[in-house]
Amino acid sequence: MAERHSLVATTCSMQETLNNRKTMQITYKYSIDHDWLPDAYAIEIDEADEDDFDYIAELCAEDYHQNHDGWESHRPLDMYLFKEDKCIAQLKVELEHSPVFSASLINTTS
Repeated sequence: MAERHSLVATTCSMQETLNNRKTMQITYKYSIDHDWLPDAYAIEIDEADEDDFDYIAELCAEDYHQNHDGWESHRPLDMYLFKEDKCIAQLKVELEHSPVFSASLINTTS
């Protein structure tokens, strides 16, 4: 019985450590259609994702679309990623559309 209490206590303390761990954030900047840093937008990305340029570009594109009038831009976007004021990647970003259907009742047969 003492082993079980010890295991539960260890599991709880490990979970508490995981819950209290702060995720490190890295600031990236991105620009659209040119590699000119002064026009770049900033975004915070979890440190764990720092090597996944496609994922970072997708987050940047979402930020651009929602917060910087990106819905007015033509696709595909040429995006430049910056880290510590150095251009680290150039990507082409497409906008994918998910079909949405709606229906209106016209008539019933009963």
